[in-house]
Amino acid sequence: MRDDTDFGTSVLISPEHSHLVATEIESTLGYIDPEYLTTGKLTIESDAYSFGVVLVELLTEKKPTSSVTNEFEEPINIIPHFTSSAKGGTLSQIISFEAPRGDEIKQVKTVAEIAVKCLDQSKRKRPTMSEVAQKLAHIN
Repeated sequence: MRDDTDFGTSVLISPEHSHLVATEIESTLGYIDPEYLTTGKLTIESDAYSFGVVLVELLTEKKPTSSVTNEFEEPINIIPHFTSSAKGGTLSQIISFEAPRGDEIKQVKTVAEIAVKCLDQSKRKRPTMSEVAQKLAHIN
């Protein structure tokens, strides 16, 4: 299985290259790996980040550029809010499902954990897309 999935960008990264310096990106900013904004390099780990954003969008029904209000009534971007909710055990307050039952909440939490790993700020800590696919395939 290939690990270069090209989520969120209009450039392809071949398997023999570990990164690409992109000068023109045609994408929604919310899906782009934050490391690209500082390095100008897209990597195969950038795909994992973008896929994590897609998972957040599916779980919350909110666009990655959306803001929500935190407990201090301050606007916060949905991505860090999702991550802190998943890590802090308040995921049920942000997901868009109506009262998931037993196994369903366990499955939602597993998908959320995968999303959080994909969204890690350090590309070295993100799973590969092959690992993500394997984890998703084993959710029951």
